[in-house]
Amino acid sequence: MVYTISGGPPMNDQMLDIWLDRLMDGDQEAFEVVYSMTRTKIYGTVAAMVSRLRSSSIKAKPRKRQMSRSNEMLGKKYKK
Repeated sequence: MVYTISGGPPMNDQMLDIWLDRLMDGDQEAFEVVYSMTRTKIYGTVAAMVSRLRSSSIKAKPRKRQMSRSNEMLGKKYKK
């Protein structure tokens, strides 16, 4: 895979590994380089995941009728 830094030359996996090693050693410049190479891809991935979670949670919410029936079955509709 080829990565690009805005305004810089393309970077391959081998070069990225070097930057990641430097990043793991606490190199601030390496953090900035890796961040600039990956931020768009990571943002897109996270946005897609959040979108999927939102749509699945909307579908998973029970309807009011289903809730009242389940409450009846559990005896919660009736006062003590």
